[in-house]
Amino acid sequence: MTSPGVVGDVHSGESEIEITGLRNLCKQLDEFQEGLRDALLIRTDTGLIRKAGVMGIVKAGGEISVADEIEVCLPEEPHRKLIPVWN
Repeated sequence: MTSPGVVGDVHSGESEIEITGLRNLCKQLDEFQEGLRDALLIRTDTGLIRKAGVMGIVKAGGEISVADEIEVCLPEEPHRKLIPVWN
C-alpha cells in the first residue's frame, strides 16, 4: 500500500523507487552528458514541457543496468497528477 503523496512505484529487479512528485531538471544532467538537460525540454510559446524529472524515494536499493526491464506500478484509483516539488 502506498502513502497519500505517492503517485506510483518503479521496480527493476530488487530495486524499488517510490515516485512522489515532479522536479526541475538540474545542471547535473549536463555533467553526466553535455546537452542532456536541453534534450529533455521542449520550449513552446506557452512555456516549457519537461520530458523527465521526478522526485522519488528509494525503498529498496539494488543494481540497475541499461538493458533491465522496468515495471511501473500505479496506485489504486483515483489517480492523481504529479505535484511539482521545486527547489
